[in-house]
Amino acid sequence: MELPAVFPAIASSLREIRGVVRAYAEAAGAPPAVITAAALAVNEAATNAIVHAYGGGSPEQTIKVAAELDGEWLRFVVTDRGTGLRPRRHSPGIGLGLAIIAQSADELELHEHAGSGIELRMGFRLAR
Repeated sequence: MELPAVFPAIASSLREIRGVVRAYAEAAGAPPAVITAAALAVNEAATNAIVHAYGGGSPEQTIKVAAELDGEWLRFVVTDRGTGLRPRRHSPGIGLGLAIIAQSADELELHEHAGSGIELRMGFRLAR
């Protein structure tokens, strides 16, 4: 599968998402540490979309994953059309998703769409 791609917002999509991210990073010539970091960060972003943006997800809801090779940078974008960033008292999870993404990526941007949803942009230096 090539990127960009759209995946059902369900937990069973995560394995396929990690696979396409790894394949894209390998084809871009990324070293093993970058491949691992990118797969982890994109997986966390997709997991956050399923759990938080979509309240557990469903096959009718989607997550878009895009990528680009920009010189010495490998960039991934994960987009959902869920509820956006909203504080919730009883949020599932332990709250480490964004911290894991921030530690894994060399660059991180988060954009909230006006209607609904989040776009997470992650950049990884190819030369570490």
